[in-house]
This record gives sequence, C-alpha cells and structure tokens, in this order.
Amino acid sequence: MAQKGLTAYPLAVVVPHYGDPALTRDCLAAVMKTGVRGTRVHVVDGTPAAPFPRGRHRVIALDPAGAAGFSAICNLAAARAFADGAAAVLLLNNDAIIAPEAPGQLLAFAAETGAGVVSPVVLTLADPAIVETAGI
Repeated sequence: MAQKGLTAYPLAVVVPHYGDPALTRDCLAAVMKTGVRGTRVHVVDGTPAAPFPRGRHRVIALDPAGAAGFSAICNLAAARAFADGAAAVLLLNNDAIIAPEAPGQLLAFAAETGAGVVSPVVLTLADPAIVETAGI
C-alpha cells in the first residue's frame, strides 16, 4: 500500500533480471507498449552494470547480502514501489511478454471488484493455446 496520501503514479511493474539479458530486454519492450499512463518499471538487478537499456524504467540495485530468490526480490521491489507512491504493482518474470492491454484490464478489474490481488492467465509464447499458469 502506498504511504498515506501518496499516490504519485498508477502502476509499478517489477521485473527481476536474471539469466539471459535478451529475455529482460524483450520483456521491457513489451511493458513499454502498455497503455497505463504513468507506469514505472522497476528492474531488479544485483549487478552494478545492467546489460539492458535504461529508458523510461528505473533500476533498483539489490544489496548482494539482502534479498535472494524471486519472492524476496519481488517483495523488496514492491515495498520500494509502494513507498515511492505506486497505487498498484504488477510482478513479471523477465521471460514474460505482456499484452499491451493487460495491465489496464487488471487495474480495471481490481477497481471494479475491490480485489487487493489479481493475477492474469499466462499463456506459453511458443503455443498461445497452452496455459502455463492460471492465477497462481
């Protein structure tokens, strides 16, 4: 939750960077095409020089002695995003390619239903008829 009275932007997208830099670049390219105005992307990377472009997104460097693992990294980045004024946080693996309309649809659903947590259905890139995960 954002600090009381502080909502500086509607959505923070958290992308932990690990493995293949090309995956992170492709993920960021897809996120940059989403239609939620004011979205900020927080790329979480423990290395001092990230191997991907730094456009409209912000890089959060992790303390190597700090958070480790996907959940801990996402919790750290989400806490920072909320403290900075994000109204909502979307967590993405760096190998995810998000449809441009998906973040807006998730935000609209949360607003309409009052849900505190929403999750999309994730399809495989190789065969979009195959569901990889459904709301976990």
